[in-house]
Amino acid sequence: MIKAIIFDYGGVITLGKFEDIYDKLAEYLKINPEDFIKIRDKYLRRMFIGKISTERFCEIVKKEFNLDCDVLEYYKKAYLEVISKNINQDMLKLIKKLKNNYKLILLSNILKLHADMNEKEGIFSDFDELIFSYNVGFVKPDQRIYNLALKRINLRPEECIFIDDYKDNIKIAYELGIRTILYKNEEDLIKNLNGLGVKC
Repeated sequence: MIKAIIFDYGGVITLGKFEDIYDKLAEYLKINPEDFIKIRDKYLRRMFIGKISTERFCEIVKKEFNLDCDVLEYYKKAYLEVISKNINQDMLKLIKKLKNNYKLILLSNILKLHADMNEKEGIFSDFDELIFSYNVGFVKPDQRIYNLALKRINLRPEECIFIDDYKDNIKIAYELGIRTILYKNEEDLIKNLNGLGVKC
């Protein structure tokens, strides 16, 4: 019997692409996108596991490209443009419906600034548990982050469904015994949830 549903954030709850934030930021800052991506990739993993803040990253970018502007403010603007304006409202409605019958967990590779901005907007308000890479020190598909989720909610793998839009993330969860759904669109998701006995 399914007792919990674990959701990814990017590509499921928001349809904006994480990579597009940095393309938009490079555009705002008027810097070469390829050079900017090299800097981003140098620090990205450390940002995801909370070893370096987005604020510090913006300071590094400002110094590296000799910029005379508030990089952090442009970063926030890029995030809002790409991610916050692309929240999947139908998914939020579905989550509200599921909340009455299941534990809901959000399991995401996410930066602290991004999480804080979403929490401020109330995007995470219907979840019972938030498990974010930046405050646990692991990123999907590291199996430790899935085991942590199971421990937090005190359930067996087969009692949970994990929804993500990346096959690699799905693969590890499946190997651990968690029921999995590769997210494509809401119609397909509901069909798969129904197939696993979830009432939507």
